[in-house]
This record gives sequence, structure tokens and C-alpha cells, in this order.
Amino acid sequence: MEKKKDRYHVHEKLPNKFVYGVFASLLLIPMVSVAAPAEFGLIIDLGVIRTDNILLSANSLEQSETVYTIAPEFSLVKDSERLTANLRYRPTGYFYSNLDDANDIFHTLDASLTAALVKERLFLDVSAVNFQSIVTPDGQFPTSNLPVSGNRVDSRTFEISPYWQQRIGQVDLLAEVGYRDAEYDSDLFQANNERYGLLQLNNIESQQGLAWGLDYQYRRMEYEISIPWEFQRAAANLGIWVNSGLRVFVVGGAETSFDDIFTPNMDEDFWEAGFQYKPNQRMNLELAAGDRSYGTSYRGDFSYTLKRGDISITYNEGPSTRGDLAFERRPITNTDNLDNILDQPGQSDRFIRRRGEFRTSIKLSKSELTLRVFAEEREQRTTADGVALEDERYSGVALRWSWNVGTKTTFGLGTDISERDQSGRRDELLRVNIDLAYNFSERLSVRLEGVHSSQDATVSNTFDYDENQIRLMLRTEF
Repeated sequence: MEKKKDRYHVHEKLPNKFVYGVFASLLLIPMVSVAAPAEFGLIIDLGVIRTDNILLSANSLEQSETVYTIAPEFSLVKDSERLTANLRYRPTGYFYSNLDDANDIFHTLDASLTAALVKERLFLDVSAVNFQSIVTPDGQFPTSNLPVSGNRVDSRTFEISPYWQQRIGQVDLLAEVGYRDAEYDSDLFQANNERYGLLQLNNIESQQGLAWGLDYQYRRMEYEISIPWEFQRAAANLGIWVNSGLRVFVVGGAETSFDDIFTPNMDEDFWEAGFQYKPNQRMNLELAAGDRSYGTSYRGDFSYTLKRGDISITYNEGPSTRGDLAFERRPITNTDNLDNILDQPGQSDRFIRRRGEFRTSIKLSKSELTLRVFAEEREQRTTADGVALEDERYSGVALRWSWNVGTKTTFGLGTDISERDQSGRRDELLRVNIDLAYNFSERLSVRLEGVHSSQDATVSNTFDYDENQIRLMLRTEF
């Protein structure tokens, strides 16, 4: 039976749209005249994995399994004056000794491209991503694709965004429009797309005298079934540079009321006041507080460049919708997948998103450390048509450390911890991995890895599990 189309219906599913987006990205590469050649790469991982809980069962019900894997990764990297491209595609095949019906290949794509269509003026951003999403946080939450689970689905996102940026005297101009689309490999989950626009005009970077700015933002999220979500905001920023490093400012304007579901007009006033401290190019601090349509608001941004690393602390809040979250995933360039553990494909609820994050990266002569701490709350949550839902919150830590033990040997440690609270259910996810790699040559290496994953509920232990893996992997690079 043909799906009934009403005024909220957006589009029928277009399975090939994602492929078209990737193809368009690849076509842009030879269209831009650049001197630097593209770097093509191929990595092939072959391995055997032993797990003691292939189905992520509760204690005393575990089932062991030996799994063979092959995972080639194809890459294209280009960085020149007119074009920056980073395309990576990795199909990972798992072949089970006893559970033949579970044999599968998971396709992961992480492609991004920025092309200068008019030198230093007009740019085009294109992004195409394919990754595996957890269907619902209410069941077992696999921290990798190896365990056999029905709680995952392939997700595809595509984004294209042309923008114009230019400095006119002491004034910076930025104008951007964009389109984003998210789809899933199941008819059970509705697709969604977003159209957005941004216009900014300011002289803030001059760091002297009167500082002013004008800003307009527009977003419209549409779903296959649920009603759309639209948000607009127009603001004027007025301040002064007290000296070359300190700016005080006030911002005022109008925005769409968060409580007004059906009429997204800018009929709600808002304001904020704050300061920016930027004594040099290595440090920047900006803090502001004010009042918006949903209540008191705060935001902050701190960044500092170290001699051998960097530190950043951010806090932001504002209206958002569940369909917006899928576009934040970068499955290869950012491998931390215990963030966004409350996301659910095809959902359309809306909320006030409050998120804080601390991030640092330090590179020494023989070691490298990255640490990320994050916390997020989703308050005043409602369905797409305004029915109240319970608030959600989660927090986590992601740590990566590598140490060059010798000229050919590397030791690595990684830890991810996430806690979540959703609809009265609270639980903790943990993943720890330790690995030792030995390089026979520049193109051939072997890695021994141990991985522990667990899910521990504080209210109900229905979905608790512990899983341990031993991985032996051989890598060749071309």
C-alpha cells in the first residue's frame, strides 16, 4: 500500500542518494587544478579473535567463539591550496567458527572534502559517512561490531554546503547554506533531512576599538513522518576592545520560541552579556550568560596551545532535535563510539541540549596522550508534536595513550567509560583495550590486543554483560 502523503511528509527514501553524494565528492577532485598529487593508501588487517561472550549474554550464559576477520582500508588524502580531501573506506568482514549464519561485512565510510571554487572566497564542503548505529539504548549495547547483536543498523549521512567568506577592510563576511540527509538500512526508521543557512558580518577579529557584529541563523529539520522542526535567530553584537586582548560585549535579538511547535516565527526576545580574553594567538577565552526563550543560558569557550599539544574546554546549550545528532559521527577519523550513547535512529524528539567538554592532546618524543571528558543533559524534552518526555543525561571519559617502547615496538592503552540516565534507567558502559605492536618493516606489522567490555546497570541488571576478547592481527600497508 502506498504511504499516505500529508503536509508533513518530506520525501520517499532514495537509497542511492548516499552513493550519488560520494560519487560527487570524487568527481570534484580532478575538477580543481592543484599542484600537489593525491596520496592513495591501502591497509589490510588479517586476524583471529577469541571472545568469551559472543552474544553479550548475562553472567553464566556466555558462549565463546573464534572469529576470523579481514579489514582492508582504502584512503585518499589530498591537501593543497585549492583542495583538501580525506576519504577513507573500510569494509570489515567477520567470519564465525560456529555461528555461520552470523557472518557479515560491515561497511564504514568517512569522507570529507573542501574545495576552493573561487580562491580565498567561495568554498564547497562535501561529507559522506556510513556507520553502524545502536538501535535502542534499552538493550545490550555492543561496543564493537564483533558481537552478534540485532541492536544495530547501518546509518548513512550526506552533507553539502557552499559558503562565501571575505574580509572587507576590517570587516569579516561569512554566508553559508547547506543541506544534510540521514537515512537508515531499515524501513523501521524514518529518514530526515535538514536545510540551514548562516549570515555573519562583524569586525571582531580586528581586536581594537568598537566591536560589532550581525548574525542570522536558520534551520529546518524535516522527517518522513513526524512534523518538521524549524528554528530562526537574528542577533546584534555590540562591544568594545578595552585593550588589544580584552573585549566586553552585549548581544540582543529575537529567536523562535522553543515552546512554539507550529509557528516558528522569531517572536521571542533574548539577550546575553560577556567578555572575550585573547592576549595572543595561543590563548582564547570567551564567557557569556543571558536569558533565552527556554530560560537562563550560559556558554563558554577556552583554548590554549601548548608547546607540544593543546587544551580546550567548551560549554554550549540551545534547542536541538534528535535527528540532528546523527550528523556528528566521524567513524574513522574519530573512533570514540561511547559518546552519543543515547542517540536513536529515526527519532524526532526535541530538547534543550546542554553539553560541556574538556579535551587535551599531548605529543612527546616517544609517547602521545589524548584525553576527553564530556557531559550532556537534554532537558525540556518533548515529542515532535509537543508531548512532554523525561529528561536524559550522560557523561563519559575517553583516554588514549601510546608509547614507543623501542624502535620497532609500540605499547597502547585505551579506556572509555560512559554513564547514562534515560527514563529512570541508569547504567555504565566500560571498554578497556591494551595492545602491543611490533613492526617487522615499514609495511608489515603484527599486533596483540586484549579488549574488555561491560555493561552494568544500577537499577536493573537485565542487560548486564561482560565480554573479553584476545585479538591477533597482521597488518600490511601499501
